[in-house]
Amino acid sequence: MLCDVTMPGESGFSLLAHAHDAHPELAVIMVTAIDSPSTTEPAARHGAYSCILKPFDTNMILINIVGALNRRAERISEISQNRGSEADNSDRIAEVAALLETLATEDMAQSPTRAETVTRVALAAEWRDPNTETALHLQRVGENSARLATLAGLPPHEAEMLRMASQLHDVGKVGIPDSIVLNSRLLTEEERLTMQGHTEAGFQNAHGFRLPPPQAGLHCRPLAS
Repeated sequence: MLCDVTMPGESGFSLLAHAHDAHPELAVIMVTAIDSPSTTEPAARHGAYSCILKPFDTNMILINIVGALNRRAERISEISQNRGSEADNSDRIAEVAALLETLATEDMAQSPTRAETVTRVALAAEWRDPNTETALHLQRVGENSARLATLAGLPPHEAEMLRMASQLHDVGKVGIPDSIVLNSRLLTEEERLTMQGHTEAGFQNAHGFRLPPPQAGLHCRPLAS
């Protein structure tokens, strides 16, 4: 679809959003006379392949159309390949859910094994991360959270709870489709909203692992400069 940015009644960006909702595989090229980031950035954010400036020649249009169609073919191939792996995510989601139930039970009983279970949950949620330092990253997040909690004046047991709980900050990503988590391109608006939903999903999944209620009158003091 070739679409102008400025149109009567509805902007091209609005049409682009509606078109992608109805036809996610659609390749779109925006056309405009306005050379400005305020035009090109929304076009990319809403999933346009490119934004061509007027006046343009035939070769420019043809080059962009071929590029957009090739990108569309790659996208369709990615979706097809990921369908099988996304189905496999159900097993991983079930594994994380079972570990969270175990963690909730251990937390209630103040079990000494809960720290190990936290690590298992966090690593299970990060299983698609190709970074070999994922475990070290989780450890650093926990240690930094505990240190900040201590500097803010929280008692040791709450700092330790934050050290463990902070490692679960991305647990909601386990339910995000591979086509979003693993892609290397700019996310569409719909994909971005789906990705942002991992925070709410993580909260819902980890609701059984909670910090104790704060002490009455407890306030965090500002850190020293």
